[in-house]
Amino acid sequence: MRLFTYAMALQQTIDHPLIGWGTFTFAPLAAQGSDFQQFDNWRNLWIGNYLLLALHDTGVVGLVLWLGLLTSILRRAIRAIRALRPTDPFAVSTVQSLTAVVVVLLVAFLSTSGFSLGYSWLLIGLLGAYCRTRGAVPLAPVAASDPTERPDSLGEPSLPAL
Repeated sequence: MRLFTYAMALQQTIDHPLIGWGTFTFAPLAAQGSDFQQFDNWRNLWIGNYLLLALHDTGVVGLVLWLGLLTSILRRAIRAIRALRPTDPFAVSTVQSLTAVVVVLLVAFLSTSGFSLGYSWLLIGLLGAYCRTRGAVPLAPVAASDPTERPDSLGEPSLPAL
């Protein structure tokens, strides 16, 4: 069944290669105009590979942007590990652990679609937030407009003392 849906998704992608068909369009397209919800196994009509899903739903443009996002996440994690290695071994082990979890999810989602679930995005957010709060991913400097304000470690202006 999975190989059949992959072949069908690739065939549909050929018809709209640049921008794809749109999100959650595979089941209605596979039903070819009939009411796909009347079939017993209509919930099994999904593309279980996030790369093929991105290509089908958003085309080559969306797939390139998606791969760029994933590459950016992993590159920032590696940059954080390198920056923290000399000063904070605990932070390095935490970033390495979170990065490993994200990579495991990426590999697992090659055969199933789990990005619509919240936990994968939560883990990616935790990785980014931890790297940022540890100071491993620098932010652009923010100029203080008022002498009573000064940028804090996250690049946001501090509140003036009362």
